[in-house]
Amino acid sequence: MKHLSLFIFALFVAENALAQPAQPAIALPPPYQYAAKIICGKATPGVAANGTYYTVVNVHNPDPIVLLDRYVGGRKKFVTTMPDEVISAGGNYTPFRLFSDGGMRIDCPNIWRHLGMQPGTFIDGFAVIESTGELDVVAVYTAEGLQGVSSIHTERVPFRKILF
Repeated sequence: MKHLSLFIFALFVAENALAQPAQPAIALPPPYQYAAKIICGKATPGVAANGTYYTVVNVHNPDPIVLLDRYVGGRKKFVTTMPDEVISAGGNYTPFRLFSDGGMRIDCPNIWRHLGMQPGTFIDGFAVIESTGELDVVAVYTAEGLQGVSSIHTERVPFRKILF
């Protein structure tokens, strides 16, 4: 009888454990974050200096061991900023995977497409890149006036560690 009682108790515990709803997994953001300045399109008077601006953000996985199963996982989103201190909401994240020694280019046509904007629309803001490992992130900015490209600037974008 004692064994039967223990069996029924164990069955009751197991049944109740199975009946509990599964706890949803908490998706933590990747621990490395890069925020690269973006500026794209033809500026209207009063927004920026007259001209056309173009940004390219190059992303590279510096892992030297080239294997198909080694990669850095990540996600990217675009946050546009508005004049007169109007607060804007961030965009949606898009996942990516960069295999060892792989690279990715984020440019104005890519940004316009992600934001659902007409190519050439003036945008100002940030490309936010989050990853599971350290990356090389370099932004290149060019500006064009009436005589062609009048300026170019490159900037290595540092990471910040996201702590939980």
